[in-house]
Amino acid sequence: MVQISVIIPTYRRPVLLRRAIASVLSQDFTDIEVIVVNDDPDLAPDVLSHDPRVRILQNARSKGACGARNTGIFAASGRWVTGLDDDDQFQPGRLTSLLQAYGPGTSFVSSNIAIDDGRTVSTYFGCARTIGFQDLLWGNCVGSQVLTERSKLLDVGGFDEGLESGQDWDLWLRLTKRWGVGRRIGEALYLQHVEHGGVRISTGPRRLQGLHDLYRKFEPEMNASQRLWNRIQLRRFAGKAWIGLFLVSIADMRCANHYKNMLLKRW
Repeated sequence: MVQISVIIPTYRRPVLLRRAIASVLSQDFTDIEVIVVNDDPDLAPDVLSHDPRVRILQNARSKGACGARNTGIFAASGRWVTGLDDDDQFQPGRLTSLLQAYGPGTSFVSSNIAIDDGRTVSTYFGCARTIGFQDLLWGNCVGSQVLTERSKLLDVGGFDEGLESGQDWDLWLRLTKRWGVGRRIGEALYLQHVEHGGVRISTGPRRLQGLHDLYRKFEPEMNASQRLWNRIQLRRFAGKAWIGLFLVSIADMRCANHYKNMLLKRW
């Protein structure tokens, strides 16, 4: 049994996919398997790598990115599981650093994110931190990829394929609720490419519906400030008037503190 299974869902992006696979195979942690899940039932991928650590699974029907991730999770043989979008890359040393940061009582480990827009590379988060269930009710302060134990993913049921979007955020909420805090390390070890202009596999046109469904799912566990904050975000995404709620939120101590943390990149 290998130590880490890296799952890459893909849909008709062979050039970007080869780049993603190469970034995994070049990691200094080598006891891995790379599971490529092809979500296009009508088009089989070309030979992607001759490395025996690379496996290709074929979905019989298109299930979307998170459905493809579940296919990989259920087929994985590693104790640990992590993911990579087919248009992104692992930075050198990512797997070693995440594994070293994982400790007892940890539900997952993630890292800061480097974002390449074709002109500059910036980091998304400002600091390392622990992340609990209550923190995640304010929003996704993790990103889209973590390292965690496969048994924990199976215990909470993997990604919720019934959600139109926000499936990663939903899964981090369920993991922290069940298994305790996650950790985010400060180094940007995940490279997210946005410069190619394509549709990201982790997003889609039904994003707003997914966020509405996610809000309804966890709204009973939110405090009044978290409900106010999330209502503002939903109205912004929907293009509806939100300034009035924003002015109300400024007077809310917990919302004001959250704004401050975001501005200072401490979120």
